[in-house]
Amino acid sequence: MTHIYQLKIELANSNPKIWRRIQVPADTAFSELHEIIQLSMGWEDSHLYEFSINKVRVYDFQDDFDDGTNLFERDSLDTLLDELLTRVKTKFTYMYDFGDNWEHTILLEKILQEEGNAHPICMEGEGACPPEDCGGIWRYQDMLKIMADKSHPEYNDITEWIGEDWKPEHFDCDAANVLLNDYAEEWEEIDDEIDELDESADEVSDYEELKKFSSPEDVLQDEHERLRLHGWLENALKEEKSIEIQTYQRLCKSGLDDQRTKILILQALSIERFYDLKYGTDLLHDRYGYNLHQLPEPPQELPRLKDALDVLDNCLKGVPFAAIEYIQNDTSEEATTAVLVALRNHSDHQYCWEDCTFAPFWYAIAAEEHLCEALIDPVIQLYEKNPRSSDWLSEQGQYLIGKLAQKYPKLTGQKVLDAMEQDADKSTKPSIFYLFDAFYFCDADQYKTRLLALLEREDLFWFEPLAATIADLQIKEALPILRRNLKKLQANNRKDIRYRHDVSEIEDAIDILEGKLAVDHDFIKPLSLKREASWKDELIKMENVFYKADDYTDNFNWFNPFKSDFRSSTGWPQFSIAQPYIKKKTPERNDPCHCGSGKKYKKCCIDKDI
Repeated sequence: MTHIYQLKIELANSNPKIWRRIQVPADTAFSELHEIIQLSMGWEDSHLYEFSINKVRVYDFQDDFDDGTNLFERDSLDTLLDELLTRVKTKFTYMYDFGDNWEHTILLEKILQEEGNAHPICMEGEGACPPEDCGGIWRYQDMLKIMADKSHPEYNDITEWIGEDWKPEHFDCDAANVLLNDYAEEWEEIDDEIDELDESADEVSDYEELKKFSSPEDVLQDEHERLRLHGWLENALKEEKSIEIQTYQRLCKSGLDDQRTKILILQALSIERFYDLKYGTDLLHDRYGYNLHQLPEPPQELPRLKDALDVLDNCLKGVPFAAIEYIQNDTSEEATTAVLVALRNHSDHQYCWEDCTFAPFWYAIAAEEHLCEALIDPVIQLYEKNPRSSDWLSEQGQYLIGKLAQKYPKLTGQKVLDAMEQDADKSTKPSIFYLFDAFYFCDADQYKTRLLALLEREDLFWFEPLAATIADLQIKEALPILRRNLKKLQANNRKDIRYRHDVSEIEDAIDILEGKLAVDHDFIKPLSLKREASWKDELIKMENVFYKADDYTDNFNWFNPFKSDFRSSTGWPQFSIAQPYIKKKTPERNDPCHCGSGKKYKKCCIDKDI
């Protein structure tokens, strides 16, 4: 299934409006979107351009290398639409020709789904594209007025240049699609050739290959990667002001020989390469600089808390075991605070199904060693405000609430019950039943009255799991309430599966309280006691899933069930049951060349490959 972005492009200040409606794949690079706009609008692609979205500038870096240090400037060749565009109704601008300043306003109208390979298409539009180098939108508007007045002194000059048959209202959508189709076919041929190149090379391309890289040392042991890093370093040492040459000269002056110096720098470099390959995180150059500065002290994978936090925040694939373990073992107040902030509904870590990351789940694992009273509220908030969060995140929250209840039974039970009562009043359909584990460590008699009051409510969405919990806790005062509710259900004429499930749950709860059905103590045991394996063993068992491509979708629209074009997720591959898959890396113009020369791809093999 392919995600499709429907965009409306409007030339700013045009009157009458000049606009196009196009559809492009969500994984289109901004450099490709530039070319698609050129073909759809009718421009000649003779000038520079720039996109501006949420304070981020996206443009062609040309000969400069995008090292990722400036988060507000991105190379259009390496940045995909769905990296910066995740929400319908997002607006951004496209500027073409910084002399004439042709500004375009672009609106993400829809996110659709299609089977098979998607090509860019132009659906409709109005108005002819102004001629290149005519002086900008205001000069073009003046030209239209002049062409409408044959007595104007500039009429002959303008019509001779632009043509007497110029029709400002004319737009041929079919002609635009012919150009777009040719463009798509041309790039398909190039992509096929690059795919063949990738398949013949020794690039890491799947989960089984990545498993051999369990540490940065493994990268240096791999022949292909070692040659790649050697080539990169030799190239860096030729640059007069590079951090590598500065480090090299400093170490040589301190008495280290050439070979030892290069080995130390390669060790620091292998850490960055390991995290790029294993976790897709290549923005940690601060750590790289720190390690180079510390040489000849051996470079460290995660020398500081900041580096571990950066890994969790930026991890795109795989499980960042080392970073999670670092934060677990860091007992400082700073580490605890970072965990608390991340587990709250902070703007940096939204728990929605769009524009989300794995970070909340990683922090929830790290929180196992930061149990404190202040953690109770953030864990509860996972359920209060985010009823559609990941199942894994919900289960980890269930595990944490049990651990917190073991340590702070009275306070945890009180806060959980407060949250349940508030959510029952709001009727927000939360997954609050994940928190019921707290009551197995509390004195249930203290909360009996309030739990029964919740059971009396007729509008309670989580009646069945609450009934089961009360039965497991042997609160026999619930029997009259359960019997009344059972009669109401049985009086209904519904025969669907959901109805039969409700009846079965309540019947079981009644039978347990009446002593007709024995309680399975192993089954009802809280997750914090039931889970036998360590967090690391649990994640290792399913590590492959975190390499799955981000193509999980769900057609059901939780906000409007009558619409089916809702894009449920691009960031939660843990929902997928498909086989592990890693999207093949296509060499970009500014990437290090795959041949190991140390040069940029565009300066080396790009012509040979094409």
